[in-house]
Amino acid sequence: MGKKIILLIIQGVILATMPIYGQTTIDKLLIHNHILQQKLQMGDTTIYNCNRRNMPISQLKNNRQKSVSNVQHKQSPIIYEPGWSVDFSNVEQWEQFTIIDANGDNDTINGKKNGIWSLLLNDQNGMAMYYYNAKNAADDWLISPGINLKGGKTYYVKFKLRCVQATYPERIEVKYGNATKVAAMTGEILTPTEISNTTFQEYTQTLKPLNDGVYYIGFHAISDAFRIALYVDDISVEAAPEAKSPSKVTNVTITPDASASLKANVNFTAPKTSYDGMPLTSLGGIRVLVNGTQVKNINTLNPGEQYNFVIDNIPQEGLNSFTFLPYNEIGDGEAYVISSYIGLDFPSAPTNVKLSDDPNNIILSWSAARPMHNGAFFPEKVTYNIHTVSYDNLGQVQLGDKIGEVTNGQTEYALGYGADKGKPRQLELAVTAKNAKGESEKGNVSNTLLLGVPDSTPYYESFVNGRENKVLIPFAEGQGVTFQMAGVGRTVDESSDADGGCLYLQTLMNDSVGVNTFKISLAGTHHPILAFKQKNTTASGMFYVYATIPNKGIVYLNKEKLVAGENKWQTYKYDLSQFINERYVQLGFAFADKSNESSTKVLFIDNIRVGDLADRDLSVAVTADKEVMRSETTNIHVKVSNVGDKSINAYQLLLIVNGKEISRQQINEPLSSLDIKTFELSYKVDKLEAAEQLNIKVIVLADGDINDENNSANTNIAIKKPDVSPVQNLSWVQVGDDIKLSWEKPIPLMIKTDDIESYTPWAITEIGNWTFVDGDKATTAGDFLYDSNGTEITYPNEGEPFAFIVFNPHDFNGRDLPAGGLHTFDAHSGKQSLASVHSTQMNMYSFEQETVANDDWIISPELPRLAQTISFYANNVVATNQITGQKVDLKQTVQILYSTSDTDINHFNILKTVEISGGEWQKIEAELPEGTKFFAIRNVTKPSTAYILLIDDISYYVGGGNVEKYNIYRDGILIGSTTDYNYIDVNVTKGNHIYQVTASYINNIESAPTTIEVIPTGISTVSNSSITYDIYTLSGVCLKHQANTLKGLRRGVYIINGKKVIIK
Repeated sequence: MGKKIILLIIQGVILATMPIYGQTTIDKLLIHNHILQQKLQMGDTTIYNCNRRNMPISQLKNNRQKSVSNVQHKQSPIIYEPGWSVDFSNVEQWEQFTIIDANGDNDTINGKKNGIWSLLLNDQNGMAMYYYNAKNAADDWLISPGINLKGGKTYYVKFKLRCVQATYPERIEVKYGNATKVAAMTGEILTPTEISNTTFQEYTQTLKPLNDGVYYIGFHAISDAFRIALYVDDISVEAAPEAKSPSKVTNVTITPDASASLKANVNFTAPKTSYDGMPLTSLGGIRVLVNGTQVKNINTLNPGEQYNFVIDNIPQEGLNSFTFLPYNEIGDGEAYVISSYIGLDFPSAPTNVKLSDDPNNIILSWSAARPMHNGAFFPEKVTYNIHTVSYDNLGQVQLGDKIGEVTNGQTEYALGYGADKGKPRQLELAVTAKNAKGESEKGNVSNTLLLGVPDSTPYYESFVNGRENKVLIPFAEGQGVTFQMAGVGRTVDESSDADGGCLYLQTLMNDSVGVNTFKISLAGTHHPILAFKQKNTTASGMFYVYATIPNKGIVYLNKEKLVAGENKWQTYKYDLSQFINERYVQLGFAFADKSNESSTKVLFIDNIRVGDLADRDLSVAVTADKEVMRSETTNIHVKVSNVGDKSINAYQLLLIVNGKEISRQQINEPLSSLDIKTFELSYKVDKLEAAEQLNIKVIVLADGDINDENNSANTNIAIKKPDVSPVQNLSWVQVGDDIKLSWEKPIPLMIKTDDIESYTPWAITEIGNWTFVDGDKATTAGDFLYDSNGTEITYPNEGEPFAFIVFNPHDFNGRDLPAGGLHTFDAHSGKQSLASVHSTQMNMYSFEQETVANDDWIISPELPRLAQTISFYANNVVATNQITGQKVDLKQTVQILYSTSDTDINHFNILKTVEISGGEWQKIEAELPEGTKFFAIRNVTKPSTAYILLIDDISYYVGGGNVEKYNIYRDGILIGSTTDYNYIDVNVTKGNHIYQVTASYINNIESAPTTIEVIPTGISTVSNSSITYDIYTLSGVCLKHQANTLKGLRRGVYIINGKKVIIK
């Protein structure tokens, strides 16, 4: 399988790509960046509200200021007491820490955060993260604020650690010291430890300082280079309780004030046991801390006593940390920590967001928002905003435009249109909630609803040339999908029906992949069938065929455990009669392999048909070369398909060229239902073929064929003229029974303009007689077109190394760009031009793709070695910077070169270098010196402006040199040759005759024939020249002036163009 396309294109929109396998949205994005995946999409996704979206704090800092120091001091230090804790839920907590980039390798340019600790804060749920450096091992410190500790006393240091992927483990050590400097970190809390867990694991370590003082906890990232990310969360420092010190408080409740004031009602029960579980005999009191600062010391409680009080003037609105620390004469007891949101709470993103599949009026509904953190909240004062959904270039889902809102806590929104109208498309909407505090940071996305008029039957999809004509919706998930080694795609390497393409489903390890059709209406059918071809190359996994019915769910048509097959195409048919009365049916194919065995498994699907199948029905298709030379033999490719339900045992195949039957073939070989048979019919073009185009028609005939509308097919083949000049001004006169032919010698050189129109769109090889050299040998790129979701729409052969490609904007992966208003890539004439595109190579240090300088050559066919002027048209692109709105002229640099020997690029000399700019077609000319055998057009654009160079309408002079002789033909038969410019055919038989004269050059290369015709009633000249006649009687009377024909003259003697002529 050489040429795969993982993404399926859906009539102008990429509806789905592939999700990433990982723990969280952030993990998935980090994995995406790490393995250099480019186009991935999340499944059922929660998306960020761009109005309140948080960036890593390090990124925010870099946007505000530049720093030359590798040590980041956030704010004036505050010294805390034991009981201090952070959960990284706000910026203020992060600002307590000191960041030291000990090896100075951080990369925070353009929002990056590589090689340094940063804060990941999302929805007030945060954590500290060290993100990898591609070249250097980590040597980076995250150091806590100072904490007052007693010498000789034991303290518990608690924290949580995890990595992103077990295959990329991280390493860390935790130390402590008496200053925020690396050299001061001398005490050990956690020895160097490998972290391979992808969910948080809590660590409880001990710290016992020798002396009283202020101490700092240092988290030292020491991961190898090119890992992914190391996370730290929920750090706390508590005094280790003594055996007879109090145990922790119980029955704690923090009730935020319902009016949203910054106060809370606090309830708890004092401990009644000591830390060793024995009855508590002495309770000195309970200190209450808010965010590490003591707000109350309650010293009047008895063990087990319930207590209630109100904390006024809580310092900040939002999440606050409450610590309860009991104590007695023995020392501090067991701490209890709880967080609570104080003040008016943000609304959470509404859940259960659903679009109804209603043909008349789609309803969007959702469950009412709740307080995000169980703070004060007023549901009736919530406004819900309705947004479209879009995706960025990485496949990350984003809130789009706001399209409506509902107020006063309502939970429905009517769209005002039905689901079965318009062109095929998909609809996803998101709902956010807003109150006086602000808008929810997230918007939950609805189900995906398919909109548009359902496809009708007969439905047919066969992936011709690796492309689909119908809307198809792929899906994929699993570990192989993560590494872009599993998914749904199209290939040109397999086909059940010889049309150059099919669908494939591929898994690697623990993957589920598949594809769904668009909506299909079975209205008007009598006994509808789903039929398709399948080829299985694997012996493991499950294959599913199913139908999805609106508002009813999935009905499985087949669940098949795959076993080792014969590795050949099999026909599958399923009865769909039970769904005739449904609004529509959506058909699907899925391949699931949940094993942990890492090996590629592939299943192919082709020739999908839905509808009534006739009992007996043959169809025929034909393709042929676009051009053929006279005297050449061309192969006409014919495909006969049995599209009926029954086998057909015999049929006939007819070939007709320009209305004349050439062959009739009887085939007595059974053709089973949905099978095909291919034929190659040879046809040799006559060397004197006068037509400029051959109409090819094939017909298939079979007894009992019910449908005759698909029994014939047509195509055209152009007659290609040789690059030598024909004779000029051929004429003739009749003298007695003889015919005298006269002509003028060919023009030595004739101009030829290649408009690129005859070549296969998106071809990179076999483009006429041109030679192409890819000097940079880099990976060709695109970035020419994106869909509404921000996903790149690729073109055929993107990523393949090539010099130039036949660029057709009218067929850009199924899209007609000019018809849609995009004229950036229009050809100078016609629909096609040649394009040299920008290319990339991977930087082995950064693992990023970097643009390289172009070195792309077009080399001409062989020339007649005469001095001449060549010309061509060239164009570039003027782009718009999407951030600044400024125009950027992506100027291209082009060399014109010539060679007097061969096509070896080392043998070319530079004639001139030109700059292509302005985004408009411009004509380029160059003077070739005498002796030039080949010329070349070379793109040498530098990386900074490399993008695309378009070349069109290349004009140059051709000719065969000196004529060696002229060949004369009568009625298709060679009757003589001469080196003169006339020839007499003696004693010509009466009747119509066709005369043709060709010029014969070196190596017996003949020009196209020039043709005239003799008719019985007189003399008429028919040639490819514009000959006129002045006709006089012998007495000098003018009968005709500048006449185009001699028809109508009576028998007699005339003076024609100054010569006496006898008309018989």
